[in-house]
Amino acid sequence: MSAWRRLALEKWPQYKLEIEMSNDVRDLWIFLNEKFIQAHYVPDPKLISEIYEYADWCLANEDLAQVTLLDFYESLPDDPKVREDMVHWLRWGDLEWLSRIWQYGRTEKEHTQLMQELTERKREGPKKTRREDKPKPGQIGYALTASSKNKRRGN
Repeated sequence: MSAWRRLALEKWPQYKLEIEMSNDVRDLWIFLNEKFIQAHYVPDPKLISEIYEYADWCLANEDLAQVTLLDFYESLPDDPKVREDMVHWLRWGDLEWLSRIWQYGRTEKEHTQLMQELTERKREGPKKTRREDKPKPGQIGYALTASSKNKRRGN
């Protein structure tokens, strides 16, 4: 059994059938995106947190990172409720880094407006995210901070 499937089954045993029917992680992201959006309307912060954690874990795995960026992170700002709430979950560095992903499918004007809106919301919102300030291994910012430290050390 693949690691992505095993972890998903551990996190969400209630979705066993959907997880087992997923041919690959892309199929799973289609299902999880639906649940993620629903969790913003219910609201279900526990599920939202679990999906962000799962996405962070996927990003730390070379084989899963690209599909996670394209099938999860790229569409985050598309739903109004998710867009409104995501600044509370993402760190400043995440927003900056993801800005590149959010350029795709948007005009330059739309992208600029999106980033201005998110920056405003981030400034107005709580100083700390609902996730820890320092990224853990597997989180978006972790890869960036870890690679910066390695470059300074000469690794």
